[in-house]
Amino acid sequence: IVNDDNNSFLYDFSQQNIEDNKNQISTIQLDYVHPINDKLKLETGYKTIWRSIDYTFEAYNNDIYDTLLDGHFLYEEQIHAVYGIAAYKLNDKWSAQLGLRQEMTKYTSTLIDVDTIPNSYNPLFPSAYLNYALDDYSNINLSYSRRINRPSVRALNPFTDYIIQLDGGIFS
Repeated sequence: IVNDDNNSFLYDFSQQNIEDNKNQISTIQLDYVHPINDKLKLETGYKTIWRSIDYTFEAYNNDIYDTLLDGHFLYEEQIHAVYGIAAYKLNDKWSAQLGLRQEMTKYTSTLIDVDTIPNSYNPLFPSAYLNYALDDYSNINLSYSRRINRPSVRALNPFTDYIIQLDGGIFS
């Protein structure tokens, strides 16, 4: 910190961040549709997703390695889901669909040299769909489905972003 003639403070600071992020996602999906008759159709399927994140972060403040800001984060996730849907066409105007998906998710996040957090959950996801055809080109639909919001890679990142504001300017 330097005090100049105008009684303002200046701070000479430079930070260099080195990040290495490896993100791998693999997916397998099988679907089967079986028409029972002209009005009823059954559909079933299986989907699995494997996701792996290997993220390292190094920070250098004024060319000096800062061990307080470095880290190595590993994230492993497995998602296995099965589903079934029954679609029924009552007549030329009305059709309906009911479905159910069962999901098993297991993940482990590890901040190397700090902590490992295992977790798993097994929710059900029902869905329902009702359709009414007004004419050949227009429909009215009513639907319900339960969803899940998975975190993005950025949201999983455990490292803090620092922002320094000097004289109205923002540096990050």
